[in-house]
Amino acid sequence: MIFPILNGVLSFSRAPVTWAIFFLNFFVFINTYNASDKTQSKIENLVKDEVFGRTQGFVFAKFISNNQNRYPANLQNLAKQSLLFFDGEKRHLLGSLAMRDSFFLQNASKIENKFFGDQVAFQWWQENFSELISLREMHPSYSLGITKQESGFERLITYQFTHSGFSHFAGNMIFFLLFASSLEVLIGGLGVLCTYLFAGAAAAIAFSFLSEASAIPLIGASGAVSGIMALFCVLLWNKKVRYIYFLMVPKRGYAGFISLPAWITLILWFFSDLAGHWATPPELGGVAYSAHMGGELCGIILGLCILLAARTKFTKSLAK
Repeated sequence: MIFPILNGVLSFSRAPVTWAIFFLNFFVFINTYNASDKTQSKIENLVKDEVFGRTQGFVFAKFISNNQNRYPANLQNLAKQSLLFFDGEKRHLLGSLAMRDSFFLQNASKIENKFFGDQVAFQWWQENFSELISLREMHPSYSLGITKQESGFERLITYQFTHSGFSHFAGNMIFFLLFASSLEVLIGGLGVLCTYLFAGAAAAIAFSFLSEASAIPLIGASGAVSGIMALFCVLLWNKKVRYIYFLMVPKRGYAGFISLPAWITLILWFFSDLAGHWATPPELGGVAYSAHMGGELCGIILGLCILLAARTKFTKSLAK
């Protein structure tokens, strides 16, 4: 495994805008953490409840069978099997998938209980489902992230500064500080800020086209970070940058430092995202690989534009 370390994380004096963006991400994370943690715990407790999950799975299976034109064949087959064979595991899976389906969530309150034999169980599910929807509305990820229902211009900005937890925040910010601080030396603070915002917006647009926005919010700086990484690699294409490599073997020589062309990072990053996108069914998606690719494409385009502008300026200077 190799990990880019470039020139390390540059100081605030050398990369002030990079650090300002980091602190803004940190400020949003700290101020939303408690609300996010409390509501997420309550949501997970409801969703993981076996009775609630299977009951909701049964309701969703019936809903799919009544709206077959809106659902792919694999979901129709899953719903049919859960209804015919009383498969509890399949019903619980459907119950989880229901929380990703915008059409179901919009119409769940209108579902009639005439097809449901146990009226008490159906009413119990409705009450818990209403509580679940209320919890989602209080969750920062839903109020700041992008969903199928909420995808306005302001969400293209706020979602880039919102993270689901410490590991999500830390993973994005480590790569951001490494690449953005080095990039700021090359293109300036305004260039880094514009790249971050434009790549983040491009990532959200790519996600909506390639993966379809769902009821689960798109959040995080990974699309923007992917764009910054791609721009860095395009501008320094053949320049050697430092990596740390390590293999899971406790012997000398299996870990250390190595210098490789910058394009290595871009190739590895892009194809890992492409493989993840192809390998993950849309209804089961967790990591927004398509958003990463959208950010990378934006960074590549910006990099080519900068190189073209620099070459044109150089040619004009020679002509004089």
